[in-house]
Amino acid sequence: MGTSEHRSATTARLRGLTVVSALGAVLLLGGCTGGGGEEPSPTSPASSDASTPGTSSTAPSPRPSSTSESPSYSGPPPATAPVVGATTLPAVEVGSAADFGDGLRVTVTGVRAAQLESGGPGDASGAGVAVAVEVENGSEQPVDLSGLTVTAAYGDDLAASSTTGAPADLPTGVLAPGASGEGVWAFAVPEADRGSLVLTITSNSSSAAVVVRS
Repeated sequence: MGTSEHRSATTARLRGLTVVSALGAVLLLGGCTGGGGEEPSPTSPASSDASTPGTSSTAPSPRPSSTSESPSYSGPPPATAPVVGATTLPAVEVGSAADFGDGLRVTVTGVRAAQLESGGPGDASGAGVAVAVEVENGSEQPVDLSGLTVTAAYGDDLAASSTTGAPADLPTGVLAPGASGEGVWAFAVPEADRGSLVLTITSNSSSAAVVVRS
């Protein structure tokens, strides 16, 4: 091969290599910048209706109420305060029975001098009297003894202070029909005024008031 022919062949080979290199660069650049011309789309969020594995899509049922009905009350009827303007029965003396008019009967069996002890704030203490009261239930209904109240006055209608301490022994519980019980009330009354003592007895089961004079 002559010199000119050798030079032409060399030039042709160089041109072929240049074309191939240029084509490779174009392909490489397209692969880096195009990627199909679109960025990969983010993963679509799970449907709100889809259940997460291991959990339930059903809303939890409400807890049952912990409140239960109170058991029926088997004791006496609920106590009610005596009617305003209650009937005051004729006064009786100590030792005489007085009927409220509904079968409930009370008797002040005795009044004696006593030394009062305070049972709490507001209680009287010192010289006074102890009043024993017997209660008989001649009605057909049970009577709540805690609803029995005794108050005292002396002199010119002066209210006597009471105590829940000794010698007082206030009755509690329920008095069944036909049964009887007893309680002791204690009042601070000056010795000189004990002859004018007036006791008033009421019960939540009756609208009457019993009056007992010493």
